[in-house]
Amino acid sequence: MKIVIDEASTFNLSPFGLKYYANLKGIEVFFYKEDIIWNDTNDVVKEENYVLMSDEEISNYNKRGRQDFYCFTKFMGNISPEKAEDEYWFTDWDIERNDPDLLKTIIDLGEMANGEYSKLRIIEIPDGVNWYIDWCEFKGEFVSEKHRTWN
Repeated sequence: MKIVIDEASTFNLSPFGLKYYANLKGIEVFFYKEDIIWNDTNDVVKEENYVLMSDEEISNYNKRGRQDFYCFTKFMGNISPEKAEDEYWFTDWDIERNDPDLLKTIIDLGEMANGEYSKLRIIEIPDGVNWYIDWCEFKGEFVSEKHRTWN
């Protein structure tokens, strides 16, 4: 069985990778970035909105440095964070790590699938293993076999 792990951090796809995955699933997605307006002394946020990202921004996300992005399955125009509708969030956290479309995304896009600080890799474990993803600081993720535990 093949599984995607992140050997650098905790699992996340770039916007480009998430869009590619969504397209494989037949899901239309819309990407937003934060647009923050600060006060005159740049120490207090006056206004915060989510603004639709262009295709170029989605493709070049990893080349520009840190910037949060938000993905929805509904077009909502430019909105404030309070108006974002939770039921339409689309996140990589919900993707099964052995999902064939996720595997295809990683194979097809290579490093372009990596989210910020990520280094995604496909590993193979024996079929039939009852597994879970574990994480170790400074070492990233690894796959462990589930065992019984008592308290």
